[in-house]
Amino acid sequence: MGQRYVIDVSAQTLTISGTGELGASAPWKIHSDIINKVIIEPGITGIGGEGIFAGMGFSEISLPGTLTKIGYQAFEGCGFQYIDIPDSVTELGDRAFSDCSKLENMELPEGITEIPDYAFLGCSSLVSIKLPSNIKRIGKWAFRTCSALKNINLTEGLETIGSEAFLGTDLERVVVPASVSSMGSGVFYECDKLKTAVMLGGGTTLPTETFKSCSSLERVKLQDNLETVEYNSFKGCYALTRLDFPMSVTYISTPFTTFDQTYPNLKTVVIPNPECVMGSERWEGSLGKPGTTTLYTKSPSIIEYAIDRGYDVQDPGSEPEDDWDPFKEPDPPKMPSNVSVSVTGDYVVGGSIQITASAQDAETITVIVEHNGKEVLSQNGGPAVYVFPETGTYEVYARATNQNGSVECERQIFIVRTPEPTATPEPTATPEPTPSASATHTPQPADKFKDVSMTHYARKAINWALINKITSGVSANIFGVGQNCKRSQAVFFIWAAEGRPEPTLTQNPFVDVKPSAYYYKAVLWAKEKGGTGGTDSTHFGPTGNVTRGQIMTFL
Repeated sequence: MGQRYVIDVSAQTLTISGTGELGASAPWKIHSDIINKVIIEPGITGIGGEGIFAGMGFSEISLPGTLTKIGYQAFEGCGFQYIDIPDSVTELGDRAFSDCSKLENMELPEGITEIPDYAFLGCSSLVSIKLPSNIKRIGKWAFRTCSALKNINLTEGLETIGSEAFLGTDLERVVVPASVSSMGSGVFYECDKLKTAVMLGGGTTLPTETFKSCSSLERVKLQDNLETVEYNSFKGCYALTRLDFPMSVTYISTPFTTFDQTYPNLKTVVIPNPECVMGSERWEGSLGKPGTTTLYTKSPSIIEYAIDRGYDVQDPGSEPEDDWDPFKEPDPPKMPSNVSVSVTGDYVVGGSIQITASAQDAETITVIVEHNGKEVLSQNGGPAVYVFPETGTYEVYARATNQNGSVECERQIFIVRTPEPTATPEPTATPEPTPSASATHTPQPADKFKDVSMTHYARKAINWALINKITSGVSANIFGVGQNCKRSQAVFFIWAAEGRPEPTLTQNPFVDVKPSAYYYKAVLWAKEKGGTGGTDSTHFGPTGNVTRGQIMTFL
């Protein structure tokens, strides 16, 4: 098939055009150091070959609606944070996105039924991924060491999960659907943030090392048709408090195999099937911690082991009542809230400002100053003092962080100028007559702003915005009436005026709008209401000045 490529050096862009599938040849890779964006034009149907873009550091990629295949190692080690995969794609190759360490978000089209082996291996920044609803297979090592991945929705219809598919991820809760009939070994190995696991399916065997080294795992519901529990399946799960095996289990190897017996929280293990037998390798602590763990069983094989090792043994049915509801969704993580920053001082070259920040539910609060878009101050805790070294636009804000994430407050913007020269004193003017009592001014919120005079055309609107908490000005005594408005601020104002409604849109299409940004919810809300489509399909442009036409679109 006829294909050609063009590199625009000034724009740092590679454009590939033509028809058919891209083959093994990748002549553009010798120029990878000057390529920051790749555009594949309509007509190209597949990315074949072997790693034809692998290792290239470009940050943007545009794929055509004619594309159906992304092949082996196609984008391995690339530098983009987000990639929009067209709905036309039905096939991914092994290692298609492995080691894309900057990739943060991904949504796979519905036509894909299989996540191949090693597909996202080593994508250490991957926070969220939306799987197709009809996915059938997740291959081995598919999400291995995706250390930022905290949750994933495994949908009914999934049949197979490969070995170590989620090893080393930050999953906190997992539900394996009933449709899963086969799992490889170590699927959730070293998921040290995993607290609960609900196994509605998984097959009749719990494979070796399924939950090994899940050190935060507290509770597990095992599948009702489980028959065999293999070696080391719960080794190192030191936070477990209780484990109930279903009646269907007939063979238990040594799920807690350990010599240090450090299971201080495991009080109850229930093995109700009297025909259940235990494997031959019966180490110390194989079923918990003697003296701490009580075994509720009538299995002669297990009773023999338990008495020999010093466990307390009771009849099944006499175990403590269990009030754990495995189907109850956990409470959403508590993010920092009410983040605010207060700024006072002189907004001229050589002048200093004092910055105070506050927030609720924050572990750290960072005060940040940016000058013409470049960070010039970042200080944790306590009031910060900054001296303006030169003229320009300065933005001041605070970022509050806890274990669940970070949130930024609305930015305060200052235009810093050269100090005015000292003026020659004017002759003393004749005093104005004292106003009558009937002309006494009623205090208003805008009184505190030096740049909002009593006769300013926007004063009434500013009072309304302050009363309704739509904005607080750029500092304690400056509103910034003459400053340009950024796209992020405009959307935030409109959203706040509407009562700050919660957006229903869950997938953020804009790579330049972070969940921690103060305008994050406002942008999602505007997107779902059709008020904005961004500057392109993946960018909102929050720092750009808003035009009159854009304001009308937002409204």
